[in-house]
Amino acid sequence: MSLQSRWLPFVLFCAAAASHAQDPVGERPPQARDVPYGQWEREDVPLPPEAGLAVERVWIAADGTLHVRTDRATLARGANGWAAVEAGANPEPLRTAGPEALRAVGLEPASVTGEVRDVRTDASGVVWVATDGGLVVAAPERAPARLTGEQGLPVEDLRCLAIDPDAAWLGTARGVVRFDGERWRYFGGRMWLPDDDVRSLCVDHDGSLWVGTGKGLGRVFQRRMTLAQKAEGFQARILARHRRHGMVSGIALGGPGDVTQPIFHDNDNDGLWTSIYLGSQCFRWAVTRDPAAREAARESFEAMAVLATVSGIPGFPARSVVKPDEPHGGGEWHPSADGKWIWKGDTSSDEVVGHFFGFSLYYDLVADGVEKDRIRAIVDAMAGHIVDHGFNLIDVDGKPTSWGRWGPDYTRSLQGYFARGLQALEVLSHLRVALHVTGNPRYAEAYDRLVKKHGYARMTVGQKIQLPRVTNHSDDELAFLSYYPLFRHETDAEMRAIFLRSLTRSWRIEKPERSPLFNFIAGAARGAKGDPDLDASLDTLRDTPMETIGWGVDHRHRKDVKVSAILGRTGRPVIDRVLPISERSVQKWNHDPYMAIDGGGGTGEDDGSFWLLPYWMGRYHGLIGPPEE
Repeated sequence: MSLQSRWLPFVLFCAAAASHAQDPVGERPPQARDVPYGQWEREDVPLPPEAGLAVERVWIAADGTLHVRTDRATLARGANGWAAVEAGANPEPLRTAGPEALRAVGLEPASVTGEVRDVRTDASGVVWVATDGGLVVAAPERAPARLTGEQGLPVEDLRCLAIDPDAAWLGTARGVVRFDGERWRYFGGRMWLPDDDVRSLCVDHDGSLWVGTGKGLGRVFQRRMTLAQKAEGFQARILARHRRHGMVSGIALGGPGDVTQPIFHDNDNDGLWTSIYLGSQCFRWAVTRDPAAREAARESFEAMAVLATVSGIPGFPARSVVKPDEPHGGGEWHPSADGKWIWKGDTSSDEVVGHFFGFSLYYDLVADGVEKDRIRAIVDAMAGHIVDHGFNLIDVDGKPTSWGRWGPDYTRSLQGYFARGLQALEVLSHLRVALHVTGNPRYAEAYDRLVKKHGYARMTVGQKIQLPRVTNHSDDELAFLSYYPLFRHETDAEMRAIFLRSLTRSWRIEKPERSPLFNFIAGAARGAKGDPDLDASLDTLRDTPMETIGWGVDHRHRKDVKVSAILGRTGRPVIDRVLPISERSVQKWNHDPYMAIDGGGGTGEDDGSFWLLPYWMGRYHGLIGPPEE
């Protein structure tokens, strides 16, 4: 389809037979095909030091070579690198701006308001005009149409243009915009460019875009791949630099964007993040039977087992561990009885949710007989600890931890009112897992007591009731990680109906965030009659950048969003809609996707398990098909 035929209308699932074993959560929902797509990537292209960084113009000469003019030199890129260009050789194209440029393409200057910065004509005869007040598009025998923020243009003050067969590229002082006639894409910040100060654009013969900025030359391009190939890339990065004593989480970097100097450190939620990776590898093993998947799952299971038992308090998991000779962050740290570890206390519900989620999947999908016995003992100790202490997690000081309270006294209190739906959901899920793994009837009795005497099942229906400013997106992730094992193991039709009301209500609130993890959990639980929002889920999985370095973003200048008058939970401004994941700072599913300002200076890298879990969960439940060439 041509660019013209897509933009003229301007309106902003494939079904396949399932090939996996019967879904243990619900009836089979539809399946999407994993066909090759274009994965957006970028690179910074170094220039000779003597040329400086400020790129004023970039173009492809008649002989096919890339040329760059900086504020100090004009260069050509050949097989042996950059070389100075003699005066008059392969001159740069003339600028196409101002009223005369409009007349040259048959447009009257009066038909275009604002300062004309650049004018281009595509192969279909459509004229594209970059102005200081938006993009003007004029098809043959049609009046010019102006596109601004109201139509989805992120930045209206345009500087330059480049046209490829499928899209128009727009350079601005705040990054690059791509428009293919249907969808706007925004490439801004260090996650995509050397600098937002874009001064020149040029499309190469292979379709890649050269971007000249005030701080260097960049290239934006697409690499053909399937989701399965993308998963291999994330997996390789984790194996290369994101494992610490079997735990998997983010790392610090020795310098902005410098992945050659990974710095390992403890994390408050090492158990939760490791469980997310563990879950992904359990699903991967179940789908592929790849021995490498089983080994990866086993390594993380062993790390989780250490966290579950290192405290010496039966059933009390640690947040994290380090070796005695390793540095660690703040918080409550204690030596293990055997002297091999220092462990972090004040464990939260985040860790407990992660342990029950990860252990239950490893038990069901991966574990051998001996490992099942070990998991049975660990889960029995954790669930028993919670039940024996009035549904609380009791720390070394004999008091409940800050965020480890699920009992009726807490859910009836003023402090626990807004959290009671989530706390009820979590503890019922934990008890159902414990009953499944151990077979101990005491957990069925505790479950029934909370449901019948204290109304915990009905309480879950309101698990997402919070004031806008205090909305905690971490709680959303904890809720969905609790829904999954609950639906996996609850068999009572009446209870499932109540939990389905809870899940459906929660998912409808979360649906605008386009999270494949939340969507796939909802789709698996709700079955063929459910809606896993496959199109949005696949778009997010495909749109997620391969690079997971934490570069900062600031959306407040964008004309296609509105900044809310109400600040978010962290005191930062928020916007009125969720932007595509490729336009946000790297985020796990517990992060607030509405934040207007986010990220950092490129000094940290996420492990990417947040992507692997929904991908392999989708494969396991038949929501995503096997890769197709």
